[in-house]
Amino acid sequence: MAAAAPAAPVASQAQAVLRGRLCDPAFVHSRLRSSPDTNYSKLKYLVSSSVSEACNNSVLLLGPRGCGKGAVLDMVLEDLKEEHPDAISVIRLNGMLHSDDNCATKEIARQLCLEHELSFSKMVHTRLPFPLLNDFFVLPFQIG
Repeated sequence: MAAAAPAAPVASQAQAVLRGRLCDPAFVHSRLRSSPDTNYSKLKYLVSSSVSEACNNSVLLLGPRGCGKGAVLDMVLEDLKEEHPDAISVIRLNGMLHSDDNCATKEIARQLCLEHELSFSKMVHTRLPFPLLNDFFVLPFQIG
């Protein structure tokens, strides 16, 4: 019976290590970064070429729920933000919440203002197609 007592702390430590590794997306997907044939590498190439060539491309990630689409995308964006810190702004929209152009445009402007530490007003006039984005790009150059 004396041998069973030390096994409990070792088992709980092993369980904690396994739980930490399995719940950490960076560890689970770490092998994706090293292989050129993975979806991570292909997605990173697509997005990085869009950033370096300053062109707008869309990417549709398909797969069953919980397969890691979001985790791979987050890893790609994290790596690219480190490589191009001033060239990438990540905007997250939800089709259920931002279903019309006006609402989506306001949310894009709100997130850009938060990222660049600018003030945001919901009361901006919205007759032009993207007035909040126009105001966003004018704001940093205004004095006073």
